[in-house]
Amino acid sequence: MAEKTLLFEHLSLSPDAPEAKDIPFVSGDTYLVDGEIRTWKGPTCNVKSPILMKGRDEPIVIGHYPMLDKATSLEVLDAAVRAYDSGRGEWATMHVTKRIDAMNKFLVGLRSKRDEIIRILMWEICKTAADSAKEVDRTIKYIEDTVAALKKKENESSTFQRDSGVMAQIRRAPYGVVLCVGPFNYPFNETYTTLIPALIMGNSVVMKLPRYGVLCHWPTFELFQQCFPKGVVNILSGSGRETMPHLMATGKVDIFAFIGTSKAADAVQQVHPKPHRLRVCL
Repeated sequence: MAEKTLLFEHLSLSPDAPEAKDIPFVSGDTYLVDGEIRTWKGPTCNVKSPILMKGRDEPIVIGHYPMLDKATSLEVLDAAVRAYDSGRGEWATMHVTKRIDAMNKFLVGLRSKRDEIIRILMWEICKTAADSAKEVDRTIKYIEDTVAALKKKENESSTFQRDSGVMAQIRRAPYGVVLCVGPFNYPFNETYTTLIPALIMGNSVVMKLPRYGVLCHWPTFELFQQCFPKGVVNILSGSGRETMPHLMATGKVDIFAFIGTSKAADAVQQVHPKPHRLRVCL
């Protein structure tokens, strides 16, 4: 089992503090693929909090997550490809109003997980309670705004437009399979800024969790499983160097949504066999 200590300044907490009685532990030995939450029997990585307990030399382990391998990563990608089915999949062909209903159902579940996600964020990346709450609340607001924006676009496109003597009606369609990669500094909010638009427009998604801030996503696994058709949302954890290049090399990723350094983005893009066909959101 690998171990991970966050690269932040350590803070000390008294064992008598109320917060010391409420330390989270996320047994993240699962991953979401093809509508199933499967148990991972391979290597995992311990997550050690940057918050130390006074009088203790050992850091606090707050959970672990799967270090998925190449074969499992490709299985996750294939699930997204099957769900999209070249644009003929259930989610891709679903009417916009039904996709919005599914997203609103997910939003209700996310609100119920709010406090749990905030607590994990605090202990995993050493954010204050206020900053953790802002990140989660901003994410919820972002989903609400995205839904509202899509409703507005749909209302506008429901009428015919005339230009240069030509009448037309504009309809939007999904692109395909999206690989969403989140950052560590805002691991919840910024991951969702690429995930939610891709998802609500009918694409199938592989969400690669960030190395730091990975545990805060575990409370959402059941929500994705319950709210969306199987294979539409698939969640991948582990080393980016051990997983993402293999996904790109298949040529099955249609959109690469990445928040990080340009050097890292270039390295992943170049592996795609048809880089000029790949759509990139950086």
